[in-house]
Amino acid sequence: TRFVIGLSLLFDFDIKITANGKMLERPIKDLIDAIVQFGKKVEYLGKENFLPIRVFGTRKLVKNIEVDCSKSSQFLTAILLVASHTGVRQIVAKNIVSKTYINITKDVLKKFGVDVKLIKKNSDLICEIVSNNSTNSNTINRNIEAEADWSAATYFLALERFFNVKFDMKLSKKNSQGDRKFGRILDKIYSFDDKKNVLTLNMKTMPDAALTAIVVCALQSFKTKIIGLETLKNKECDRLKAMHDE
Repeated sequence: TRFVIGLSLLFDFDIKITANGKMLERPIKDLIDAIVQFGKKVEYLGKENFLPIRVFGTRKLVKNIEVDCSKSSQFLTAILLVASHTGVRQIVAKNIVSKTYINITKDVLKKFGVDVKLIKKNSDLICEIVSNNSTNSNTINRNIEAEADWSAATYFLALERFFNVKFDMKLSKKNSQGDRKFGRILDKIYSFDDKKNVLTLNMKTMPDAALTAIVVCALQSFKTKIIGLETLKNKECDRLKAMHDE
């Protein structure tokens, strides 16, 4: 849904975007504030700052914009995916979370001839669109190989450790997915031998894998403190509450 909101920047007609259930509660205000900088008018058709919305067709050319990414890195991805077609050359992402997902976006864009330079500045991430060959003929009708999903693989990696079995998974560690480091989390859990103290795990760069880690930790004989979970309440459900209830 958020990527469709970004995609609306490319069209000169009005677009109504709606959803149902928990999607109507997921925050989009910071993304809307970003596309308004392009001259887009946005009307909230229900509760303010949430779906459904109507995005009006007109847009102006801008070179630089800011987007607050404290609630989701998807706001930045939504703009980056279309940035080379809008004329914007620099995006300042304020208070960026889950930067590993932006690295994935950068890698995919490069396959289509769009280079993005990432510059870390305090809590901000400056994204410079340094070249644009996205309309070049060599990106049309070509095959792009999608990497295996490390987020889904965490379930099987956990099962391997717990039941001492082995799954044949075609996973490459040479990619930008944050969850590829989940094996290190498992190493920390299964090598922790100080049962009198608390094991602390920081899952900020791999929030999707945190759910698997929570279950694995619940099966141990020691206490675990897991940090870096601020964004989980804003997913398709409140993931923290769901895990607590289960």
